[in-house]
Amino acid sequence: MKPAHFLAQRGLALIELMIAMVIGLLLIIGVGNIFLSNQHAFRASENLAGVQDNARIAFELLSRELREAGSNPCGAQVIVNALNPSATPTIADSWATPVRGYDNAQAYTPVPFGSATGNRVANTDAIMLVSGSANNNATIVEHQVTSAQFKVSSTDHGLKAGDIVMACNNKVASIFQVTNASSSSQTIVHNSGTGTPGNCTKGLGMRDMAALSCTKPLAYLEDFTGGSFVAFKGGFWYIGINSRGGRSLFRYTPSDNTTEEMVDNVTDMQIQYLTKNPAAKTMAANYVDASSITDWSTSSTTVAVVANLNLTLETRDKIDTTQSTAATVKRNMFSTVQVRARESL
Repeated sequence: MKPAHFLAQRGLALIELMIAMVIGLLLIIGVGNIFLSNQHAFRASENLAGVQDNARIAFELLSRELREAGSNPCGAQVIVNALNPSATPTIADSWATPVRGYDNAQAYTPVPFGSATGNRVANTDAIMLVSGSANNNATIVEHQVTSAQFKVSSTDHGLKAGDIVMACNNKVASIFQVTNASSSSQTIVHNSGTGTPGNCTKGLGMRDMAALSCTKPLAYLEDFTGGSFVAFKGGFWYIGINSRGGRSLFRYTPSDNTTEEMVDNVTDMQIQYLTKNPAAKTMAANYVDASSITDWSTSSTTVAVVANLNLTLETRDKIDTTQSTAATVKRNMFSTVQVRARESL
């Protein structure tokens, strides 16, 4: 018979050790599964929250320019164009069509379809929006109409010869080209006879828009004393290829020929329009695609007054719980925006 103290000091048996290891392994697996599950849930929530944030930003940026399209800070209802006609369109030529949609296959030459960075993605809609932005440093103190000179409030006006801008008061807004300006002078000249395309008249009258000639300037000379200068703000919004090989919402600026990525992981944009006949004061019954509108001018019978935006956004990461079925998640987001400058039509 073995002594009692020998029995009390013996270690674990092999089978007991194996059972303890199995139990410990099961606990580790369970805790690991919980951790991985929480990690997947966190990643899914983070990515879906990112989709929501991107949608909010995209709609905010697009909606702001849509609402402002065709507007000028002075609120002038009469817009005249003093520029000479030109075969090469300027940003001012878009003023007659401040909202212009491009359906899936409709091309906009400066931004080609393709797979290179900045190219437009095929089968996605696009839209050109033009509005006016006030130059707060160039308030018109005096306008010498007959000598075609403005005196502005500061030399910090930022204008130079060749710039195409707008002068406006609460009655009239006139589009013209600056023929002489300097950062050391408060004088801005808008003479005729120089520049490309140049001014049809130094009186800032309207030329004949129907014919490519300068034969029909208005007789009156508008005095813009107390008014403001307005810079044109144009943007072509589209879905393009980003530098990472994915898709993003882009904005191309015609005035300085620059392209900027605005919102990441926006993979598609489809836009439909509700039109109005200003003469008959009647709204169309249904929304239509851009390809259904043949005349985008403010004088047409199909003036686009509301846009319905449909954006498709995609998560940054694959967020499924199993690797075999992991995939990005796409969401369609909708927003309806009214063009405020056309509420009075």
